[in-house]
Amino acid sequence: MNDTPPNTPNADAPASQSWRIAIALFVVLVALVLTRWWMPDDSTVVDGDHPSDVAAEETDNPELGVTFAATGVEGLPREVCIAVGEEKISVFAALEQVQAVEPAWYFTYQGSGKMTMVTEIAGFSNEGNTGSNWTYEINGEMAPRSVGEMQVGRGDRVLWNFGTYE
Repeated sequence: MNDTPPNTPNADAPASQSWRIAIALFVVLVALVLTRWWMPDDSTVVDGDHPSDVAAEETDNPELGVTFAATGVEGLPREVCIAVGEEKISVFAALEQVQAVEPAWYFTYQGSGKMTMVTEIAGFSNEGNTGSNWTYEINGEMAPRSVGEMQVGRGDRVLWNFGTYE
């Protein structure tokens, strides 16, 4: 027979409830961290439409510039070659210059610095895991890092591909 009066709480109940609360708080914390890490923060979404901020010059000599081209889309003009100095610049900075000399190369991006990701070029937006997305190559090699981190210089060729990743 149970000696505990009917209105007296079970002595094990508070410890059991504390354990459940601790687990629930831990799950919420993990969910918040993962959401912050993997989900884009809307405040970092910025349009790349500010060519007036970028000094750019087109060149006909690929040895003095960086050449941009695209595959998988229609409507983008011929190759665009922008003049660059002797110092290398990020692919992002070069793409800003391409947009300044050729507005059809309008692009949007998310993030900043090493976390910069191009999300749209010329009205073609990334479609996620099951669709077409923008990737790029430098001199025929798939770029292993973001446009904010990869550097290009005179004579380099950047090829943007809009398609499914294989």
